[in-house]
Amino acid sequence: LRTRQMHDKPLEEGTTASLEALKAFSAGRRASLNESIVAGIPLQKRAIELDPNFALAYALLALNYVDTGQTGPAGEAAKRAYELRNRASDRERFFIEVIYDRILTGTLERARQTCMSWAQTYPRDAEAHALASGGILQGLGDFDISIEEARKALALDPDLSPAYTNLAYSYFMKGQMQRAMNVVAEASARGFSPPEMLVLRYSIAFA
Repeated sequence: LRTRQMHDKPLEEGTTASLEALKAFSAGRRASLNESIVAGIPLQKRAIELDPNFALAYALLALNYVDTGQTGPAGEAAKRAYELRNRASDRERFFIEVIYDRILTGTLERARQTCMSWAQTYPRDAEAHALASGGILQGLGDFDISIEEARKALALDPDLSPAYTNLAYSYFMKGQMQRAMNVVAEASARGFSPPEMLVLRYSIAFA
């Protein structure tokens, strides 16, 4: 309650004034989490068409682009999200700033610090830990800390599928194949089988 009182603002000021844009954004986020990263891209683009000032939609689109190897569009979307960050809520600004540093500036240490500040400000928010556990900590080579952050995310939200992916990949990059496969099996048992996990299964078999 204290956090909400400090940081809350009306939806039309902090996210979007368009209900249809919000619906498209939410559908895109669900598709990215539960189907594949690629599935969320058209819906985020639709959200932006409905509200060209939808900062959070630009940021999520940037993340989806970069995770599918589309670095040019990812940079453009991240830049636009950052330009619009004052139209976002406090929590959303944390996300936007992390994406901006991860994709455009490449300042992963600053992105990590932003995730830590985000987690301290919103202690029940699993996404701060999950985002840190992926390309940020893995990019820094801090696989042990990545594993800790992914575990924290899953403790807060056992249905946050990217945390399983990040956890499994960090175990793989540490050479702990059986632990990586255990996480893959755990995610599959909860109904999560994103393409990234299929790639990881192949990589483990190859290794």
